[in-house]
Amino acid sequence: MDIASDQKEEEALRLVYEICPHIRFGHFVANNDILEAFEGESSVHVVDLGMILGLTHGHQWRLLIQSLAEHAGKPPNRLRITGTVGICVDRFRISVMNSRIWESIWSSQW
Repeated sequence: MDIASDQKEEEALRLVYEICPHIRFGHFVANNDILEAFEGESSVHVVDLGMILGLTHGHQWRLLIQSLAEHAGKPPNRLRITGTVGICVDRFRISVMNSRIWESIWSSQW
């Protein structure tokens, strides 16, 4: 796949995520369950068995990190997110997603 095709695919997936409430609602529910399960814990480790699946921007994890940071009480000292990916997933896409999550964290004003 060439760079132009990758960029078009990424833009299309981003638009689907923004427009389609079903994906965002699923992430909202999952993140709320994660927040509830780790209430009061100093260390959080989440294993994502379906990481990426077309959403290379890490939308769900940025929202979870923001929620943990803004959560009433003391946020955890440590957060670890482990993702499993298929054999055909491009390592570059994983690297891009990781970079976008970090950029979101460092640029935010939480």
